[in-house]
Formats: sequence, C-alpha cells, structure tokens
Amino acid sequence: DKNDIELAQLNTNVQWQQLDILPPTYGGSTDGRMSCEHQCSTQIGQYLYIATPYLDTSSGTFFRGVYRLDLSQSPPVFATETEFPAYDLFDVYSSNVDDVCVTSSSDGNSIYFVGGNKHATGTGADTDFFKFNVNNNTYQRLTSMPNQRQAAGCAVSYDNSHVYIFGGKHNCDRDNFCETLSGSADINAYSVATQQWSDNTADSNQRLANPTWNLKCISNGYDESIICPGGKAQSAYRDTIIYRTPEEQITRHIELNVSTTSYGIATYEFFQNGTDRAFILMVTGGQNGQVVVYD
Repeated sequence: DKNDIELAQLNTNVQWQQLDILPPTYGGSTDGRMSCEHQCSTQIGQYLYIATPYLDTSSGTFFRGVYRLDLSQSPPVFATETEFPAYDLFDVYSSNVDDVCVTSSSDGNSIYFVGGNKHATGTGADTDFFKFNVNNNTYQRLTSMPNQRQAAGCAVSYDNSHVYIFGGKHNCDRDNFCETLSGSADINAYSVATQQWSDNTADSNQRLANPTWNLKCISNGYDESIICPGGKAQSAYRDTIIYRTPEEQITRHIELNVSTTSYGIATYEFFQNGTDRAFILMVTGGQNGQVVVYD
C-alpha cells in the first residue's frame, strides 16, 4: 500500500559532499571544470553517465563523448578510455555533438540520446535519436524525431514502453553564436514497440505552456508520471509540469519557489517505520535565465 507521509515528518537534512575528482582527458582536455545547462546525465546502478558536458565555460568548449563515473568507489572514479571504449560519440554521430538529452530505462539496460546539435554550418538542432545498450556497449540509431530539438527535457516511462521529449531549442547554430533563438513547446512520445514517434501537437495537454529548453525531466514510478520543473526561453520559468504517461497528458501544474533553469535534479527516497515511504524531488542551484545564480 502507498501511504502518504506528512511533509513535516520528512527528514530533509541532506548532507552534501564536495568530490575532489577530475574527469579524464580522453577525447580532449579539461582543467577540471564541467557544466551542463541541459539534461546531460543519467544513473544506472553504480554508474553515472555524463554526456557532452561543457568543459570550459569561458570558451564554450564541449566534450563530444560520454564520461562514466563509478559511484561505488570512495571517492568515485571515472572510467579510463580502455575501461569504457564506447565513450566517443564522434563515431556514432560522425560529428561533434552537444546539447543531447540523456535518459535511461528503469530496467538498467538502455540509455537514450535524444536530439542535440552537430553545429554544421547554417543548420540548427538535430532530429537524431540513439539507444546505447549498457550490456554490450553498443549504439543503435533509432527513428529520427519529427522535428529538430536540442537542450530538451526527456524521460522514459516507468514501464519502459515509451521515450518522451519535452520542448527544446530548434534553431541554435553556434557558428552564428545563436543570435536568434526559438524553441518548441511540443511533447512527443516514441513507442519502443512500433518504433514510431507520436505527433499530438494539436492537443493542448500535449504541449508545454511556452517554448522551453534547459529543463530536466525525471520519471516517477510512484504514479507513472514524468516531472519537469522550470526551464527557460529568454527568461526562466517557475512552472513545473506533471505528465501522466498512461493518459499521455499534462495532469497538473505546480510552481517552483523561484523561476529557475540549468539546475540540478535528483530524487531522495525516505522510509518511515519500515512501512511508509516517500520520494522527494530535489531541485538544486540553477539560475533565473538572466544574471542571478541560486545556491
């Protein structure tokens, strides 16, 4: 049985620990800084996979591959090139790529790479869609999305039957410094069984309130929903959507305390008396889309 726990009863005193570890230098160099404005990581078991993060925010340099961090060790350790030869996405995309949305299946078998931008001259975002098989370290190209998206939110339904993408930019050509930006409010679903994408853009419950990017989404097995807080277009949003996958509709809107984008997101599982159980969604840091940065 699922028993509700009063918020006042939850122990929310989470202790943060700074990790003094540096990403490896394969595929490029880094001075130890790493950032992701978009949804670039997912955890499967003991491993955290981090795809196409920015390594030097001053020059906009991004890493074209995937880091794998072993969380079971203390402190956590990044895999070497030999230990994780599937790190290089250049061989997959035949190009450098960034702003890819990353999500994984609840069974721990698959990681999905949705959209992104290869920054070919004069082009915008991409429709690319790949699956990474965790068990044999291989990539598979899947059916392309119906429209171009980068820096979108994405998540897999808890039963692993569908992959969803939320919003995203579609015309950022970094060769032209993204001087004009426009984005998508669409929510599209990919059926694993039929290998096809839905196009329900005429349904208002299949669309975000505004074109949005740099939002991050997480699948919630408690009620088979996907939760996507905040995000931005020209400024950040407070809106948080709760999207029910069985009905494929936005069923609820709630608001963050402040408008935020480019934040961290995680879930915290809480048990009480060995029977009552709750999942807490944590949104950390971020900024308001202008100059204010949150802690």
